[in-house]
Amino acid sequence: MTNKEFAKRLKEVNLTRKEFAMQVDYAYQAVLNWSNHPIPGWVDSWLNHYELARKYIKLIEDLRELQDPLI
Repeated sequence: MTNKEFAKRLKEVNLTRKEFAMQVDYAYQAVLNWSNHPIPGWVDSWLNHYELARKYIKLIEDLRELQDPLI
């Protein structure tokens, strides 16, 4: 994953670099340094799983609203 692809994926999942760093318990400066170094291989799969989890959370919330629209 290139730095440009990383920036694009962060935008797609609505995360800033700082938010990403907090989510994965990385120092923000370390994430910023990826501009000059290769991005670790796990980042792409983590972002894919994060996106999928957010979709499931949204689905569960929507189903709960259908079940009891007054909540």
